[in-house]
Amino acid sequence: DKIYNTTGTYRCACCGESLFPAATKFDSGTGWPSYWAPVEEDKIGYSKDVPGLFATEVYCKACGAHLGHVFDDGKGETGYRYCINGVCLAYDALVEVRRATGGIPWVANNYLIIAAVIV
Repeated sequence: DKIYNTTGTYRCACCGESLFPAATKFDSGTGWPSYWAPVEEDKIGYSKDVPGLFATEVYCKACGAHLGHVFDDGKGETGYRYCINGVCLAYDALVEVRRATGGIPWVANNYLIIAAVIV
């Protein structure tokens, strides 16, 4: 999805919950839709993705649908990259939500973890 709207909201494709403000979407160069902040409310769930070892899974808190992963190499005020599977979200041009300004969990710097494991 290479469309970068400055207004509107990306909703969970399974339940319709508002998850990401369109204004936080950016081109991360990964080929996956990426966002630097979720919506203001507590709508995103986080869990450690053990098979990925260094990845933090993100999911819709309303229905539990897997969305993708979050990394600490992003843009914007958070510095995070929410790397989301494009089929998990649906764009809604009519709804505008505010982005989160706090309460986003800390995501461990993957390079520091790797260095600590090696040393």
